[in-house]
Amino acid sequence: PLGLSDKYLAELFGNAYVEQCIRCKTKIQRNVICPPTGRFCELCDDDPAKLIKTGVRYGQTVPQEPLNRAYENAEKADLAIVLGSSMGTSPFNQLPMECRKFILVNPSKTSYDSSADLCIHAKSDDFMAKVVQILDVEVTDFEYKQYYIVGYYKDDNDDEIFNFYVKGLRVNEPVTCFKEVELRSSITRDLQLNNLTKDFILPVRAKIGDIFEMVLIPKEEYNIEESDFPTIGITIIGDRGEIE
Repeated sequence: PLGLSDKYLAELFGNAYVEQCIRCKTKIQRNVICPPTGRFCELCDDDPAKLIKTGVRYGQTVPQEPLNRAYENAEKADLAIVLGSSMGTSPFNQLPMECRKFILVNPSKTSYDSSADLCIHAKSDDFMAKVVQILDVEVTDFEYKQYYIVGYYKDDNDDEIFNFYVKGLRVNEPVTCFKEVELRSSITRDLQLNNLTKDFILPVRAKIGDIFEMVLIPKEEYNIEESDFPTIGITIIGDRGEIE
């Protein structure tokens, strides 16, 4: 499991990376944002049940169970630190009041400044940087890994159609780190965009001796130079169109 246990963490608005089985109630944390509906629990043996997203959208009702847990933890807490919130949404804005003391950190003034035991007008990042410095806490770099596999299968009705694919290695975790996948050759250039809900599949007509280059293009936020894009050389060989 990643992160804190549920008993220490009350996610009032759910988690875009967590989905839950409607039958066994198991919560499964992903390394990617959970795609829309149509997915099934890999933990249910005989008759897999549907998975549902746990994220709560604007206007939807917040689940009662995490809200109750939040109040229970607030009543036990010596201190609440409110970061970057104007505390304008009820009933969540009452949670800090249940703690013995609370600190409000926000760049702008709020209507709750006078209620806080300490009010700091600053950015949350700047405030937390000072906190970890004073506490002498080492903040390590965050390393994000996404596992994927590259392969192909031939079309059932046409031996010259090869369906190349890039998909997540783990069940129910599609590839989301790439923006595009290009399959290049001297005679063709096919492009497939990633819609974040499905794996890449690039059908292409090919014959023995054809050579391709598959280029996996990461999203811009990863700041990867084009010269470092993952690139795979593909050659169609053999009597049955095997891949090298």
